[in-house]
Amino acid sequence: MKIAVWVSLVYTYVVVYLGAFVRHTESLGGCIGWPLCNGEVIPDLHGATAIVFTHRVAAAGLGIFLLLMFISIRSQAGTQSSVYHAAKWSLILVMLQILSGGFVTLSIGYDYYLWASLLHTLLISCLFGVMCYLGVLTLRTAEQENIQAYAAPRSP
Repeated sequence: MKIAVWVSLVYTYVVVYLGAFVRHTESLGGCIGWPLCNGEVIPDLHGATAIVFTHRVAAAGLGIFLLLMFISIRSQAGTQSSVYHAAKWSLILVMLQILSGGFVTLSIGYDYYLWASLLHTLLISCLFGVMCYLGVLTLRTAEQENIQAYAAPRSP
């Protein structure tokens, strides 16, 4: 579980970087439409289209990875743990993030494009924050877990 959390945290950072790369190379118009890119499932990969499509595929991969991580954490940690709740929120936020990315794409050329972009940025900031919190939760050492288990009230 610990390795999956840290790999997903690093992968989240990579997806964020790819999104920033899309923005800074002004490639946003490389894929018109959503969920299809220029009317195709897999478009011709060159220039701006390749940059945007790479970001889309990476974001979809992140969604799948966080879903698998959530299922794993639910089975290992139970539904009452802080790790479970953080994993649940990371899954919710990544799904909202993917939808907001579609909203950004569909809003190109409209007055609400700025608001769509700000929502997309807000959601990824929240997702990255939750992922960092999840990472911190996995840093608890065995000694700390033993102390918590010892300090827990025992039933007679």
